[in-house]
Amino acid sequence: MTVCGAVRSFRNLPASALTKIAQIASPPTTYQAGELISDGQGEQALLLVVAGKAKVSLLTADGNENILYLLNTKKDRHRSDSLN
Repeated sequence: MTVCGAVRSFRNLPASALTKIAQIASPPTTYQAGELISDGQGEQALLLVVAGKAKVSLLTADGNENILYLLNTKKDRHRSDSLN
C-alpha cells in the first residue's frame, strides 16, 4: 500500500487521483520526538501523519504554548496498547 493509500481520507479515491497526489508529494520523512516541523512562516503544506504522534500548537507573544490539536495515529495506539 502506498503512503497515500494508508491515509484514511484517501482510501476511496480513484487510483488516478492517488497517482496525482503522489506526483506532487514530497518523499516520506521521519521526524524525531519534539522536532519542529514548521514555524508557520513558510509555504502552506498538507502534512500526513501515517504513524506516530503529532502536536499542533501556537506560541503566544509571552511564550505560552496554546495546543490546537493532539494526534495519535491508529498504528501508534496499537503499539502503545501492546506495551501496557
